[in-house]
Amino acid sequence: MVNNKIIAAGVVVIVVVAASVAAWQFLLAPSEQTIKIGLVAPYQIPVGQDMDRAARMAVKEINDAGGIYGADLDASLKIELVIADTENANPEVAVTAVTRAVIQDNVDLLIGGFSSGATLADQVVAIENRVPFIITGASSHLVTRRGPQANYGGLPEGHALRINDVEGMSYMFHYCTTTYHYSETVAHFFAKAMKPLLDSEFGFSASRKLRLAVIYRDDAYGKGVWDATKHFIEADNLPIEIVAEKNYPKDTTTFQAELTVIKAAKPDAVYVVDFTTNTATIYRQGQSAVGLNSVYIAVECC
Repeated sequence: MVNNKIIAAGVVVIVVVAASVAAWQFLLAPSEQTIKIGLVAPYQIPVGQDMDRAARMAVKEINDAGGIYGADLDASLKIELVIADTENANPEVAVTAVTRAVIQDNVDLLIGGFSSGATLADQVVAIENRVPFIITGASSHLVTRRGPQANYGGLPEGHALRINDVEGMSYMFHYCTTTYHYSETVAHFFAKAMKPLLDSEFGFSASRKLRLAVIYRDDAYGKGVWDATKHFIEADNLPIEIVAEKNYPKDTTTFQAELTVIKAAKPDAVYVVDFTTNTATIYRQGQSAVGLNSVYIAVECC
């Protein structure tokens, strides 16, 4: 069953996007009066298929209701969905898919963009061609903050990810929460909710720090969560001790080696940073294969 939250998010995004684009349609001839929305989604993994179903449902509902009214044209505009398939969120494939949608299909705007690594690569096409991109799944803060408006996201001068194009970056919008913000939520949850619960359950001293392990995919997304988590533990002086941190290549499917090291550190909780499929696999392998019986928590997209 499609996750209702994903469907609802897709409907809201498409309605907002369609309404904002309608103002540009006065440049079109009557026969071209449609809003072309490019859906940037990884169709080889489950989340991409969810994004597709949600988008198609929203487009049908909007078009069946008459489309989007454009005041400048005094006419209703139908939405045309254009697929930009990034397959398994591979950056090179994503760039090709978005380039085709922007250059060949002439989309009015883009939505979607699951995976920070893929989006950091393919959004450059949208930036350079001044195509609005509402990003619904890539949660690295750099996606919308690597330009001059946000002091280049803290990236040093000369870094490959820095974007100097002020106007181009203004076409990028985050619809989802970022790794920076949900890492703050998770860190504070462990400190303020989970620690008192464990102290009470096991008779731990209130002065004892919660023992946290972090396992994350080695890409912009995973590193963003790890860096933000460390930042908030230190900056907010949270009673949390990082007892283990392990990363792994993003194409990893077996995690027993990393989980064995984490088990040896005897954590109270494990923060798992990956997409839905790998997160579920880590949970299963941690408990059944390694015997790591602990509190597990996932990132917001899971």
